[in-house]
Amino acid sequence: MPAFYAGKRVGKPLLNGHTYNALFNGKLVWPLDRDTVVSIEITDDKGKPLPKSLAVSGTLKLGAKATYADGHVGDLLTTKDVTFTSRDTSTATVSGNTLTWRHGGTILVTATVNGFTSAAASIASA
Repeated sequence: MPAFYAGKRVGKPLLNGHTYNALFNGKLVWPLDRDTVVSIEITDDKGKPLPKSLAVSGTLKLGAKATYADGHVGDLLTTKDVTFTSRDTSTATVSGNTLTWRHGGTILVTATVNGFTSAAASIASA
C-alpha cells in the first residue's frame, strides 16, 4: 500500500536522513510490508549454506537472502542492495561480497539489507 498525501503518492518519510514509520488513522502505511526485512540468511554466492570452516588466506564469495514482513523471500543478493561486514577485520576482511580470511580464528560476518542487519554467521579456521 503506497503512502498518499492530499491524493498524491509520497516517498519515504525522512528526518535527518533516517526513514521512519508512517501511520495514518492508526494503520502503518510506511514502510510497506514488502519492503520491511525481518530476517537475513547469509549464504555463499550460489545460495548454498556457508562452509563450517575456511582455510587461512582463503576467500569466499558471499550471498544473502532476505525475508520480508509479508512472508516472501527476496532474490539472492551478492553485491547490490546488501552490505557484508566482518566483525573482526584482523581475522577476516570483506570487499564487496568477497570474504578473505587473514589468520586463524573464527570469522563473524553480518549482512545488512534495507537497514536490517543479520545475526553474525560464524566460520571456523580449517
